[in-house]
Amino acid sequence: MSLLGPCFAGTSQGNYKVHFPTPLQGEHGMDHPTSARRFAQQTSQEHRALEDRLRHLEHQAQQVQHTSGQLLQALEQLASFVRKHFEAEQRGGYFAQVVLHAPWLQGRVEELHAQHEQLLKQLENISSQVDQAVRHGLLPLLEQLAQWTDQIIKHEHAENRLLQEAFLQDTAEGD
Repeated sequence: MSLLGPCFAGTSQGNYKVHFPTPLQGEHGMDHPTSARRFAQQTSQEHRALEDRLRHLEHQAQQVQHTSGQLLQALEQLASFVRKHFEAEQRGGYFAQVVLHAPWLQGRVEELHAQHEQLLKQLENISSQVDQAVRHGLLPLLEQLAQWTDQIIKHEHAENRLLQEAFLQDTAEGD
């Protein structure tokens, strides 16, 4: 079983595929309230799936004695998934739509995007410590991973709140 859990789609050859849905758009972009609502719900679902994967990885890391290769592979797969997730959010569809729909949120979008690079660097730092941690004890590494997991979950929750503020609150008033 993959350390990233059953939600991470793997093939029999061990290759992993991650599906990132494209933002839903109405006939003229994200101007239709139903499309905006579906977009926000879709992104929130993706954030919940990421949270599930992170918790599963954390649980697996605590339950199993890993070799450095197993743990490093799991962290590399996680980093790849997170990198793709962040890229999908930053390219023209996800949070660009937030700014188009709610321009006053531009500053918060930029803050969240800046956190993407920081979170990836932190994960790379954790990955660089695997060999030493396997030889000298996993507890400090697991604590760093738990702190990182909490940070990225808080980040994803902030993105969900941003989506709700941009798309759901003003469309709910019109319903």
